[in-house]
Amino acid sequence: MGEKERVIALYNYISEVSKSSKIVKTRVDEEKWNYYLDNLPKHENIILKYKNLENQAIIQEDDIILQIKKPNFIKPLAIEKELLEWITGDWKDYKSKIEIKEKRVIETVIVNDQGENEKISEIEIISEKIKEKIYKELEKRNLWIEEQALIDRTRSVFDNLYIQYLELNKATETLEMLVGNGIVKILNKNIYYPILLKKIKIEFDAENNVITILDTDLDGNFSQEFYTTFLNGIEDVNLEGTLELEKKVQEKNLHPMDKNNIKNFFREFIHKLSAKGQFSEDMEIPDQEAIIIEDRPLIFIRKKEDGIVRAIENIIEKIENFGEIPEQLSELVGIVSVSEKERMEGNIQAEEILFTKESNGEQIEIAEKIERNNAVVVQGPPGTGKTHTIANLLGHFLAQGKNVLVTSHTQKALKVLKEKIPKNIQGLCISILDDDNSDMKRSIESISEKMSSFNSEDLKKDVEILKKDRVMIYEELKKIKEEMFSIKYKESQSIIYNGEGISVKDAGVYLREYENKLNRIPGEISQMVPCPITNEELEFLQKEYKKILEKNEEKEISLGLNDISNFIKPEEFKNLIEKKNTSIEKLKKY
Repeated sequence: MGEKERVIALYNYISEVSKSSKIVKTRVDEEKWNYYLDNLPKHENIILKYKNLENQAIIQEDDIILQIKKPNFIKPLAIEKELLEWITGDWKDYKSKIEIKEKRVIETVIVNDQGENEKISEIEIISEKIKEKIYKELEKRNLWIEEQALIDRTRSVFDNLYIQYLELNKATETLEMLVGNGIVKILNKNIYYPILLKKIKIEFDAENNVITILDTDLDGNFSQEFYTTFLNGIEDVNLEGTLELEKKVQEKNLHPMDKNNIKNFFREFIHKLSAKGQFSEDMEIPDQEAIIIEDRPLIFIRKKEDGIVRAIENIIEKIENFGEIPEQLSELVGIVSVSEKERMEGNIQAEEILFTKESNGEQIEIAEKIERNNAVVVQGPPGTGKTHTIANLLGHFLAQGKNVLVTSHTQKALKVLKEKIPKNIQGLCISILDDDNSDMKRSIESISEKMSSFNSEDLKKDVEILKKDRVMIYEELKKIKEEMFSIKYKESQSIIYNGEGISVKDAGVYLREYENKLNRIPGEISQMVPCPITNEELEFLQKEYKKILEKNEEKEISLGLNDISNFIKPEEFKNLIEKKNTSIEKLKKY
């Protein structure tokens, strides 16, 4: 198997693994969430916009597709207190059923012959006049109920979208919102999924209590997706015959919310897909065997497509057509084209490594290995400085004038890495996973600001000064390293005692083991001062001295010298002697 075949086999393996781990949904209601736009209440606070791409050259960034302002409920209608007594139900609750009483019981209290209070109940029949008044109030209330019910449905849609807004904010790396249309319906295959998709975004204006669903423009592409994966493996359909329509989607910028061209496109697709294909609006009689496509736009949330399979297919196609294979890929499949000698020629001096942050020997070693190898793997548990190392390497590569692509399993990791990069070069780092071009705009603004503040001549001068400073610092660092190495070397040298050599380590171990036996001489040790006794004298103290020393003398020595602070001063001692002599002279007279 040749080099090309090995690399293609590797990519095919990765593609199959990716396919096996992905479950293709055939029904849009199996996705995390969906809402059909034809279910939207017709309320003044809801704005639904369709695209008119015939008169619109491009899709404007942040085009509104749907906007909902949460409405407030209307206050209940006022009614006379007297009329309330002739109805049942809660007048203020629009969901409550109101009924008219035909009669009512009136209780009055009178004083009887015994002078006691007594309740008397009377039945009163409703009059036609009161009944007519209530009917008029009910007519007004029915209009109020319709408005309240419409407001309630609108608020319900708003609340639903708000929940999805929170969900998307929590899972931006794994979930995405799309608008879809052209729903293919195959009853006997349990298929109901749209073919035309477009990524959208949702925003919430807390101040005005407004939720907006916006179109997105990614890097100048409108990112319409002609999606037919859910039809793979379906018998009696000509899926290959529809693939040419993907080009048409991009050329005509067909949007799921396009009012003008979408219907004809759906007809063309379904007729190419199958002889049983029909556009729902053209059907006069229901047909259970038909393959139907519906013009029914909806918004839904799904797990993000990683695009691995499609990307691999494009890579394989390029390898087959052009045959160019990067050396890194060749090494992955076991083909090494660079000799050890050529690798060593790629050596780089430590002073040529331009890190932007604090570094250690391991990071310098990684940079050196990258210069000598096509690929370098650095492994380590969390918190060991991998992100810090990448940030340092980015500064080094940028200083060499290179373009760098950083990939990660999660977008969060890329954000953490960008925060680690020094602020003065953060403007050179652009995320290509954002939903809009905001990161690109900030980068352009940062570069423009710096370009207006500096000129090339001043920058060249600064570079030369910094180069000289860097060389001086590295020279000083080199000297310090040499001194450290010298100290380390001295520690490994042997101590010569009585013609016998012993290492510092062994001496330390011996002293530690016999610490109690070999009590150290008390007092401070002066550095760079020669020993006051010779080796012979030291040997005498260790052996002969103990033989001639009496036990009482040894005990006296062990008591130590008297503390000088216990002695009186010479002047005081002289005074005491004089007093003593004076006293003796006086005693002699007596």
